Amino acid sequence: MKPSFKNKRSGGSSGWRGGKGGGAPMLYTATCAACGNSCQVPFKPNGRKPVYCSNCFKRDDRDPREDRPTFSDHRASNSSMEARLVAIEAKIDSIIEALTDEEEE
Repeated sequence: MKPSFKNKRSGGSSGWRGGKGGGAPMLYTATCAACGNSCQVPFKPNGRKPVYCSNCFKRDDRDPREDRPTFSDHRASNSSMEARLVAIEAKIDSIIEALTDEEEE
């Protein structure tokens, strides 16, 4: 018998192509990060990225990479990491010295 690849879901809309006839997308309520108004979006917001209403989204001409850390942000965090590494190296050096002294005795 040949396997059937028909969608066996029944009833209701379950997304962009859900239900019979394609149906409307499931909408979720969110708060616009720009204007603070309530809006409906076709995806479930996870809190990691800002959500914009349709008006603010159309007006938004910023670069989507704007929210990403810049090279200067990494340099600032690298300087604090460098200080921590220097402290760790000093501790390791003192441990090696203590172990070397024990072996010589």
